[in-house]
Amino acid sequence: MTSHNRHRVRTALLGCGYWGKNLLRVLMESPDFQVQQVVDSSPAAREYVSSRYPDLRVSGSESHIFDSDSTDAVVIATPANEHYRAARLALRAGKHTFVEKPLAASADEAQELVDYASQNGLALMQEMRHFLDCIRS
Repeated sequence: MTSHNRHRVRTALLGCGYWGKNLLRVLMESPDFQVQQVVDSSPAAREYVSSRYPDLRVSGSESHIFDSDSTDAVVIATPANEHYRAARLALRAGKHTFVEKPLAASADEAQELVDYASQNGLALMQEMRHFLDCIRS
């Protein structure tokens, strides 16, 4: 099956700072992902996204990402101290989750995320080029 016949992964990006901007570009250029929304607490980051992608939903509040049935995956590029919290919320909301490094602040937190994703059939990744393959398998 060719990629244009496949379901595009409906994706939300949480955090659009240095790495978030790069991840957003990659996601927007990919035929496999449909970026639905970007969330960042920074007005400057939201303005950056809005000016480059005027049709993209941009918000300062993350709650609708986790509550939405129309989002398949969450890409997390927030400051590192927020990774565990955001990944935990995404996974518990049933979303496939990509987290920019580090996954969590401790091995125990990381193991909790890995275990939850595994037990619930969710992809949890840190390497973007393999994220789509993991979701599709």
